[in-house]
Amino acid sequence: DTYVTVNNNDQVLLIAGRKDWNFWGQKIDMTLQIDSQAPLSLGGWEWSNLVLALLPDDRDVAGLRKASALRWHFPMGDYSTKVHDVGSALDAAAACTKEKRLSAPH
Repeated sequence: DTYVTVNNNDQVLLIAGRKDWNFWGQKIDMTLQIDSQAPLSLGGWEWSNLVLALLPDDRDVAGLRKASALRWHFPMGDYSTKVHDVGSALDAAAACTKEKRLSAPH
């Protein structure tokens, strides 16, 4: 599974998950290739059955918005997935994050 969300600092968090993963929570080095772009070197976190990574560069986020395939290289192996409508998902996540910020008590 692949998930995207936007944190309170307007950074994109990309999450990969598999039901057969089981992690205790540690920092890892990994790469992410978006379509045919050069692989990105990222730091991420393993947690439960998820791997989480922030995409700090707007250019990488722009590529993700239009992506049709992601290729991950983790210490435990290589994984790939097809994706669609990532731009729409990011727009919805950003709107939800903004709405929660506006409705939070000050």
